Amino acid sequence: MSKQEESWYSTSLDLGQIKQVLGSVLARAEISQLQGGPLNDMPEFAILAEQPGGLFKKPNFGKGLAATQILVHDNGDHRRIQMIALGTSAGATLSMAWQVRNEGIMDRQAAGASQPVLRSSQNMVAAVVEGLNAVDPQVQRVG
Repeated sequence: MSKQEESWYSTSLDLGQIKQVLGSVLARAEISQLQGGPLNDMPEFAILAEQPGGLFKKPNFGKGLAATQILVHDNGDHRRIQMIALGTSAGATLSMAWQVRNEGIMDRQAAGASQPVLRSSQNMVAAVVEGLNAVDPQVQRVG
């Protein structure tokens, strides 16, 4: 079974500022917009960021495929950013990334996953958090 790691952050940045940070941090990643299912509470913004690694492509975030689902929820005076690092192996990550890209937002509990994942996916999350902190030093991990 594939694994994933979920983290939540809170920021006062608006959606435009968050998109700018994501655009700079994830400049070399492939970005897919995600759609939610009929039972999903739709976020304001939802993407899947993928960065293949390996022999022919130098990854930004460490060895192997990095794949992270990023959802931004508007809470009025602040935004909550949910980041889910996907997979346990290149094959599992590719499979889960394909499923998320083609079927929409993946419910973490429905996937039955709870343990840490590929280091490169975690590195992608860390890079996004670092980028957010550079613009908003008040970014807090809330989950």
